[in-house]
Amino acid sequence: MIILLGTTSEQKINIAKRFFKDKNITVNFVPTEVNSDISDQPFGEDLIIQGSINRARNAVQDTNNYDLSIGFEGGIGKTDTTGYYLCVASILDAQKNIYTGVSRKNPIPDQVMQQVKNGAYFATVIREFEKDISNESAELQRLVSELIHRTESFLEALDLAWVQYKNSPYFK
Repeated sequence: MIILLGTTSEQKINIAKRFFKDKNITVNFVPTEVNSDISDQPFGEDLIIQGSINRARNAVQDTNNYDLSIGFEGGIGKTDTTGYYLCVASILDAQKNIYTGVSRKNPIPDQVMQQVKNGAYFATVIREFEKDISNESAELQRLVSELIHRTESFLEALDLAWVQYKNSPYFK
């Protein structure tokens, strides 16, 4: 199976490799540097989803030699009470059908969210916050680690997209 990846991020490539290895599916991955056609720090669930779809589509622009194309995107959403980080994975099949999975919404600590609202870059702020909480609860440390690395969230999103792809008659 040939899978295009709309990314050259080693982290996201390793997530895709882990996912398909766990399913015992042999894959030839073709990482491709693409633009998401959205901002570098997307805000809003619809925009994050669009970025993921754009990455999957943009990876196939110069080839028809693929079985699937996958785009990953992460970003920040906001409810009335808190900010959250979510991850999205989109699968584009050879017939150009899109299947999109969205991870759980991981809450962003208030002081991090406040800095982001004031224009700071999330990735920088959350890493600084991680240093400040070294003596806090294991649960908080685990959440902040996931906000930084996003492995489980991207795996969850990819799994939800995969379920739709593998059961496409039910998800058109």
